[in-house]
Amino acid sequence: MVGLLLVIQGLTKKLDIADPDRHLEGHLRALAEFAQSAPDAFEERSEMIIGFLLKYILPSSPSGVSWPSVASLVIFSCLWQDIDEEEEWDENEEVPLDSRLKNLALKICVNRCMAHTKRESSLDVTRPVIKMLFAILTNMGTVKQDQPDQ
Repeated sequence: MVGLLLVIQGLTKKLDIADPDRHLEGHLRALAEFAQSAPDAFEERSEMIIGFLLKYILPSSPSGVSWPSVASLVIFSCLWQDIDEEEEWDENEEVPLDSRLKNLALKICVNRCMAHTKRESSLDVTRPVIKMLFAILTNMGTVKQDQPDQ
């Protein structure tokens, strides 16, 4: 677990919203995988990771796309991912980067919940995520109701 923790710590130190084209998408992809496959190591940095996602990635609607419908698809895809384990996420380069980042942020949050389903901490982990997902769906793609779409 120490090796995984070092990798996760390295990834979290490199999260950089100032230059999202650089490596942010790849780092979020790796963190989404660690959230599900290495939950104990992920939890060591989860507060910082989720804080980053809530502050920089999830607050507003992405540009050029109907975010509520995309968010709905991503949320339901994450929740029922066990139905078809072979199905991969769409890697479409035509989707704007901010939309891909938001999709990955949602995937990180839901994967974290899925990894905790059989643990005593499951309610502590899932309750805020369910609340956030509900807010995104009801507030037209934004986490907070008072935020205008961009």
